[in-house]
Amino acid sequence: MSPYTVSFIVLLFLVVLIAIGLVRWLRPALRALLEDVVVLPAGTEYYLRAFTVVIAFIALGAVADPSFNFKDNVRFMEYVWAVAHGLKSVFENLVIAVFVYTGLITILIAALRRKQ
Repeated sequence: MSPYTVSFIVLLFLVVLIAIGLVRWLRPALRALLEDVVVLPAGTEYYLRAFTVVIAFIALGAVADPSFNFKDNVRFMEYVWAVAHGLKSVFENLVIAVFVYTGLITILIAALRRKQ
């Protein structure tokens, strides 16, 4: 395998692990919050699935555009830095997505609490 392929596979593996870890870490608390606020079980499931899909698409979208520009005689650390650069963009996009989703859920909670 070429070094480009190995770097891409390592980046993809790390991003999938990060996305799965983030979803598994936040999903139980989010489920409890939504079950308390949204009385409909279908609504709770919808918001949880939407959260999972958004995290998955953002993580995979950031991996789909790697900028690995390797020259002929590259050393091992350049591959490590290329993977780290790819992870940087993934973390940036995931943080933005979690903040936006938190804002939307906060608005949902404020609107539904007022009606109850």
